[in-house]
Amino acid sequence: MWRYALKRLLWMIPVILGIALFVFVIIDMAPGDPVYQIVGERATQEQVEAAREEYGLNDNIFIRFGRYIINLCKGDLGKSYITKEDVFHAYLSRLPATLSLAAASIVVALAIAIPLGIYAATHQNTWKDSFSMVAALVGVSMPNFWLGLLLILLFALKLGWFPSGGMRGFTSIILPALTEGAYLAGLLTRTTRSSMLETIRADYMTTAMAKGVAPKDAVMKHAFRNSLIPIVTIAGIQFAYVMGGVVMTESVFAWPGVGLAIVTAINDRDTPMITGFIILTALVVCIVNLLLDIAYAFIDPRIKAQYSGKK
Repeated sequence: MWRYALKRLLWMIPVILGIALFVFVIIDMAPGDPVYQIVGERATQEQVEAAREEYGLNDNIFIRFGRYIINLCKGDLGKSYITKEDVFHAYLSRLPATLSLAAASIVVALAIAIPLGIYAATHQNTWKDSFSMVAALVGVSMPNFWLGLLLILLFALKLGWFPSGGMRGFTSIILPALTEGAYLAGLLTRTTRSSMLETIRADYMTTAMAKGVAPKDAVMKHAFRNSLIPIVTIAGIQFAYVMGGVVMTESVFAWPGVGLAIVTAINDRDTPMITGFIILTALVVCIVNLLLDIAYAFIDPRIKAQYSGKK
């Protein structure tokens, strides 16, 4: 297990290097000159040239990329052109907001998707199954910004139960989590249903029912437990997706997360912030995927035996 985890950690190095190079090339090809974000639009030519020399913008992209990687290995992601804030500290200041939104969204999605998916699978080809799948389709198809605005109009402006935006205590996360969780629940419901249908038809389920196990116990103790791998996989992928920054949800609710900061940095052509935030986000996603693979071993002992090399 530990050997496998170490191998995955080592594979993160070329992944991070590839992402950093990709971001560098894309930003370099983008129109506009980032030096004017540093000195301002009214700067003189002498000030522009001095800023280019100070920040190394006169060098070609390969020299700048090599210098960036050397600093990255030292733990230095640079400073923002706009706010002069250290990129790493800026990311850490926004990470808790994104992490809390991701966790709350997954909790909402699981609370909706697992009961609905199990209910649909145990009532296959009935109107109850069809209704559940239509509800899941509506959740997937509904635009986040539209649902978020509806929730704000109803629960914030009309009823006054929750704040309309910002991060001010526990109640402020409820509407963003419902907005993002509704979309995630749509995907997860369909996965839960299809996974449950496979396990319900398995021979061990027939044996358990023949031995007199109650239908509910057979479904929850046998079928659901053995269908967890696909469910956990999709839930982990969704968590990584939210950790990458859900721009629409964060924008609608003015949520001070990573996604909103990346969009702001792109609009400002703030190269250090864009590159640093994307690299750190990619690192977080890689770690989430690693933890997801390790979680498989605790769900299915056969996978743990593969990790340990046992036959």
